[in-house]
Amino acid sequence: MPSPPNSCARLRTSWPIWLVALTLGFGARAAAQEPEPEAAITEPAPTPQAPAPAGYTGVRELDQRMRAIGAVELGRTAADRPIWLASFGNTDAPGRPAVLIVANLEGDRLVASELALDLCKHFAAGSPLLDAAAVHILPAANPDAMAAVLAGEAPHRGRSIDDDHDGRTDEDPADDLDGDGQVLQLRIPDASGEWIVDEDDPRVMRKADRSAGERGTHRLEAEGHDEDGDRRNGEDGPGGVMLEANFPHRWRAHRPESSLFQLSERESRTIADFVLANPRIALVIVLDDEDNLAKPPSGASSSDTNSTEPRKQDAALLSIWSERLYAEVENKPRSAEHGYGNFADWAYFQLGLPVIESSVWSIPLDTQGPDGESGGSDEVKMLRWADQHLTDAFHAWTAVPRQFEGDARVADGDPGAEIGGWLPLVQHNPPAAELEAIGQRYRAFLDGMSEDFAQLTTKLRREERGAGIVAIELDVTNQGLLATMAEMGAATRRHVPVRAVLELPEGGTLLSGRRLQALPRLEGLGGTTTLRWLIQLPEGSQASVRLMSRTAGETLVEL
Repeated sequence: MPSPPNSCARLRTSWPIWLVALTLGFGARAAAQEPEPEAAITEPAPTPQAPAPAGYTGVRELDQRMRAIGAVELGRTAADRPIWLASFGNTDAPGRPAVLIVANLEGDRLVASELALDLCKHFAAGSPLLDAAAVHILPAANPDAMAAVLAGEAPHRGRSIDDDHDGRTDEDPADDLDGDGQVLQLRIPDASGEWIVDEDDPRVMRKADRSAGERGTHRLEAEGHDEDGDRRNGEDGPGGVMLEANFPHRWRAHRPESSLFQLSERESRTIADFVLANPRIALVIVLDDEDNLAKPPSGASSSDTNSTEPRKQDAALLSIWSERLYAEVENKPRSAEHGYGNFADWAYFQLGLPVIESSVWSIPLDTQGPDGESGGSDEVKMLRWADQHLTDAFHAWTAVPRQFEGDARVADGDPGAEIGGWLPLVQHNPPAAELEAIGQRYRAFLDGMSEDFAQLTTKLRREERGAGIVAIELDVTNQGLLATMAEMGAATRRHVPVRAVLELPEGGTLLSGRRLQALPRLEGLGGTTTLRWLIQLPEGSQASVRLMSRTAGETLVEL
């Protein structure tokens, strides 16, 4: 089911208190899921676990861990929190490529930050990847929003914005009407609404398909009062610019979440400045809400300012990496809808860098119910899994408390309004017990990339023509999986190509050819170009060619 307005409203209390409440309710939930005595059990029933954020790292602990490994502050956020960068391997070797890993740009993808922290620990202990490339990791690209969700609020950051365009900011926040410590959703009967109850599970609301003759029966809003009298509840709470809407590619003007101009926010500008200042970055990995490996795109033959599909040769790389990462994974993570103004698109479509996107984890959709049922919408399937594996995940729809009945500020006084919905953070962050297996898979995936970067080899042909005149042919071949620049990089023309510099001894003469040449883009796994010179050398002397690349190393070839 698409997220209704303000569906990301979070707990008002801190998460440890929420965890205590979940623990107290464990016995009742477990008992409710036990099979009847006469039912046949073919497999052990799963042990329900507490959902996120139990066992996850808080912002202060993250700060401590970053200081302990010698990470540096790239900058400070709008709320004056550090934006950490951890670097591993030799970052100064000429032509040595680098991998940039950016996690949790949305703020509520806690699993992405946990994975990034796990990778920091892994690279600090050593990895085959570090023999081929340096690695830079931003474990929490949006620490203000991360701090907000861990404090039980919506993932907001930065300056306040006028969500409802009424000239005021933050005047209508969500409210905990029933006092249960959770700010969820209101399900309000409304003939003009666009939502209906799903026939497979009455907890689920889905959009009415009017093309099929369906008529909406409800509207969905954030739990709360209508503080500003505009007949909507909780639509303008604490919040600011969305970091993942503030980057240049497909940036949308006149949208509060996009801010007044591109890269206006401290976090987005800090990240962009780092990328632009490091031309050795040969691969970007984004751990957030979108995924281009679970279902690799087929690729496009061209691109423009509104493109979201990678070029065909770059898409082929994604298919190779997808097979490596998910070859034995049944529950591949699902991708969010393609956003506007996000970091990954900017890095790929405007900078021409290869980009891997991973949403890391999603609730499995293949769980069978107590009676063997398996159909339904994705949300129905998600609830089926959550019922069996989590101590609590969904607040059953219950009537608005009596003290609010007839209150014009609550659901416009509509009778039958109910409070319920998914608990915060549950849908996108697994129980902490699953984090180790996730980390193990991604550690192996990154270790296996050590041979993927562009690797230049040469083959020399030399013909003596008398009087010290020598004809030279030099084949330069890329043996790595990655091209010397992405197909999109060749289109943007932002990358410095591989350069070949002919170095002659004193008295040597270049008769034909160019002393400095820029090599064309060399595709991976055998892309080749041939360089030619005709030179005249003094007796007993020798010339050489120096190949220089920002991401494929430097090579000196004696001629």
